[in-house]
Amino acid sequence: VPMAACVKHWVADGATALGTGTKDFEWTGAPVGVLDQGDAQIDERELRESHVAAYLPALAASGAAAPLTVMVSYSSWNGVKAHASHYLVTTLLKEELGFGGLVVSDFNGVQQCCPDDFKAALALAINAGIDMVMTAGGMYGDISLADQLEVAERAVGEGLVPMARIDDAVRRILRVKAAMRL
Repeated sequence: VPMAACVKHWVADGATALGTGTKDFEWTGAPVGVLDQGDAQIDERELRESHVAAYLPALAASGAAAPLTVMVSYSSWNGVKAHASHYLVTTLLKEELGFGGLVVSDFNGVQQCCPDDFKAALALAINAGIDMVMTAGGMYGDISLADQLEVAERAVGEGLVPMARIDDAVRRILRVKAAMRL
């Protein structure tokens, strides 16, 4: 059975400031509003030396251990959701570190970019470099998969997401499928 390694959760979950967490998973019974999905309030030096550095061995792995996917963190870096950060996802991960696989959102992580406007959230996340959106697709009161696809099509049609960004995401997804012989 083909499997793809996934490096997660990109980046700085371990630096979230006490009290900046969310209540998104309150239903689990876990403490809320403490650290989970919080804000890493650190400078770039600390981000790179302590947090990016932890991912380097996994990203450098080769052969069967090479990761084909990276999942983005729910957390934020200095107030910007990782899912909406072009710097963290595209500039740092894809361009500087040369990650050529696909970048996937965390479960409904895109919606957190702009909770009241799915089209704006989707545009932010896709333009940041998210290649594949993991979604509840209508379960748990979420926007249906059909509606999400329609919103994505409108975002591209309205020029909110450039077709070149869609082409890049599709290339990355197909590259992973080919590597897995799917």
